[in-house]
Amino acid sequence: MRTRLLATAAFALAALTAGSAASAATLVLGTCTTTGVGTISCTQSGDTISYNETGATGTYNSTINFTNSLAGTYEVILESTTAGFNFTNVSVNGSTVFSGSGHIVDVAGIPLGLGPDNVTFTASVPTTGADTGSVSFTIASVPEPATWAMMLLGFGGIGVAMRRRRLPVLSQLA
Repeated sequence: MRTRLLATAAFALAALTAGSAASAATLVLGTCTTTGVGTISCTQSGDTISYNETGATGTYNSTINFTNSLAGTYEVILESTTAGFNFTNVSVNGSTVFSGSGHIVDVAGIPLGLGPDNVTFTASVPTTGADTGSVSFTIASVPEPATWAMMLLGFGGIGVAMRRRRLPVLSQLA
């Protein structure tokens, strides 16, 4: 009994020390293109791509191309800081994820693979000027190996406690 408990503890300790830190996605910015009016330029900082659309007026389409180093399910947030600006359609890799009107679009559950990806949006600006905004990518959280090891250790402890034999209590006469 004691050796089984020690073996379980040793296994859990080995699993905890073998666990690595959670991986973070790396986005590599490709090109930014626009159709219609204006020119677009992009910069990247971590998991956020900032864009600046100059000379934009009316309705136009823009595409931001990038490469993703970690496949998974992401939350994609598009936000414009321009007054009166509206996203009317947003597509990720050719699939429409938003259709409506708003200056902030937050869509979860977007699958992104390895390799080239793109975000295309249709937007409208009431007056000629610059549209400034950003596209942020956040991967859905996945438990780290140490978390899994602690959960397994807890289940093991519950199993050991349930299997432990209880000594019978003898009744005594007074």
